[in-house]
Amino acid sequence: MVMTLNLYVRPWLDDQFLRLTMVRRNNSTSLHGRDDVFQRPTVSQVSFEAFDGDQVDYNPLFATNLQFATRGKSYEWAQKIASENGFALVKANSRRKNRSQPELFASYFRCSRYGSSKVVYDLDKPKRKSKTVKYRCLFRIRAVENYHVQDNKRLVLWNIITANGFGYHNHQPTKYKNGHRHYAGLNEGEKAYVRQQYRAAVFPRDIKSGLHQKTPDKPQPSSSQIYSETSKIRKELRRERNTAQQMLALAVDANYVHWHQTNPDTHELTHVFMSHLEAVKLFRAYPHVVLIDSTYKTNSYNMALVEVVGVTPTGSSFLIACVLFPYESEEG
Repeated sequence: MVMTLNLYVRPWLDDQFLRLTMVRRNNSTSLHGRDDVFQRPTVSQVSFEAFDGDQVDYNPLFATNLQFATRGKSYEWAQKIASENGFALVKANSRRKNRSQPELFASYFRCSRYGSSKVVYDLDKPKRKSKTVKYRCLFRIRAVENYHVQDNKRLVLWNIITANGFGYHNHQPTKYKNGHRHYAGLNEGEKAYVRQQYRAAVFPRDIKSGLHQKTPDKPQPSSSQIYSETSKIRKELRRERNTAQQMLALAVDANYVHWHQTNPDTHELTHVFMSHLEAVKLFRAYPHVVLIDSTYKTNSYNMALVEVVGVTPTGSSFLIACVLFPYESEEG
């Protein structure tokens, strides 16, 4: 379906849905001698893209007499209906309901593909080769506060209201919902599961598999969503400590014997030695085979890492100690 031009030519939609094009005004030196002044394009200069929607009016799906205690409850109900039909909603602007009842609010729920891509005004700034999911979709519904009397008490409840002409999408429904942040986003229960598994030192790929086994019917989150959540957990556990302080704090919590040395001028960490008492006991029991492995220039700090590994009679290896220092030397 090709969207007509008249649908977008409205003063109050001009800033939201018109993709601005740069028009260079030649031979102009009115602004401090500049000859490259940009002006706002007229309607005739704007090129509109044609999008193919399914030509289905979705307003009847959201027509309901249900009343909700909060705006969040109404949003969850509308989001569930939209997700079942391959769309997602986002919370848009809110405003006063009307002048006669200024204490009441009205909130808009729009399609997640509402709006347009950002326009780069700086011509010298390189443009990223990326696509946008914004289709300037006009679909929207409204959640409105109303007074209701129940048991001689006046309550404030929310109602869902549809608008004629705004029930259509100018794009096709989403077929594959896995990894989509609006459909497969982590809820509170899943975030708690990720936190529990992360504290148990479970790899992110195994956390993702565990989520799939717990909720096989739900759209599954992507690996980037799992990594993003674990990154938030690390920042929360780290508090305000830097990387070196966090490493030493974890060594103390795990009962590691550690020694470190810093640069007296820059106060940077230069040498670290760590070993666990249980590993020392294993080494005393099985001292016959010891492997020393040294790697360097394999981390972001360009520091050498030496690992001392022991081997049991059954072939199992265990870490005896590890040393981190800035460079390899014959004396070290």
